Amino acid sequence: MQVTETTPNESKTAQRTCVACRAVVDRSSLVRLVEGPDGAIAVDAKPSLGGRGAWVHPTKSCIETAAKRHAAERSLKVEPRAVDAKAIVAQARESFARRARGLLSSAFRSRQIAVGMDAVAQCSSDGRAALILVAEDAGDNTRSRAQSLAVGTISLRAFGSREALGALFNRGEVAIAAVEEPRVSAELVLTIDRYAGLEG
Repeated sequence: MQVTETTPNESKTAQRTCVACRAVVDRSSLVRLVEGPDGAIAVDAKPSLGGRGAWVHPTKSCIETAAKRHAAERSLKVEPRAVDAKAIVAQARESFARRARGLLSSAFRSRQIAVGMDAVAQCSSDGRAALILVAEDAGDNTRSRAQSLAVGTISLRAFGSREALGALFNRGEVAIAAVEEPRVSAELVLTIDRYAGLEG
């Protein structure tokens, strides 16, 4: 019999089954549903609430399937009830938006963000940019320039309005920014993609 040894530094990623499509994936790929205090099925955004949880892909199709088949209630071992799939999609979408804003604020406080076209262009040419972020309401010229700057391993994503990004970065309005820290950038890309995947 062959024994596989793992070193203390090797951590196993927790696996969970999506209650809708039944795929077994890393827990980080799913959102957790719980029974709220009011008895409604809701998103546990952290996830940190105690008790049983039901895991589902953060996609409209899986959330709608889970609601239609009462899959979350079965997993939670509670009585079937009317589950508002639109409300769960909205909760999941808001939790991803909040996560993205938190990551951006943290990166800004640690001076890992270049703000404005000139700063982003410099950051990109210096090889410091890992992610270029464009406001969803940015103009065509800004979008076109961002695409030309996002070369090689630099990711490009749209998120938030110019006003919302400006508020995060203590400016009036911000149409474009670059995130330098690779790990934060990777987490932002994942979070923004999940957020966008739940768009109406």
